[in-house]
Amino acid sequence: MKKIILLCITLLLLSGCGNKTQQPTSTETEDKTKTIESKAELNDIQFSLKDAKTENGATSFDFEVTNLANEAKYLKEFIVKVTLEDDNMITLSGVVEQEIKSQETITITCSYGGNLSNYKALDYELVD
Repeated sequence: MKKIILLCITLLLLSGCGNKTQQPTSTETEDKTKTIESKAELNDIQFSLKDAKTENGATSFDFEVTNLANEAKYLKEFIVKVTLEDDNMITLSGVVEQEIKSQETITITCSYGGNLSNYKALDYELVD
């Protein structure tokens, strides 16, 4: 159990997720990462990949999170399991910690300090 907690903390430190406020401008060349269609619906919350990009060896994923319920829902956190072409898996944590109104869509950006441009699948989980 301690190993799992330590792994989760390490992954949280390596990957940063939060509400997207403003996209930074960069004068350096940006590598565009392929975008694979990825959507999931869990407990009336829909997750969809909006954009994925790799820049300076780091990868960021923009997710649209939509509350499909007829009432506001509080979303604490979600997990995205990124499966790479070599079948290795990286786990990212998206900490939201906010109430999402009915039919509202927010954008969450999750970043990873390495190149994940060779991903082939994304799987989502809700954290209570």
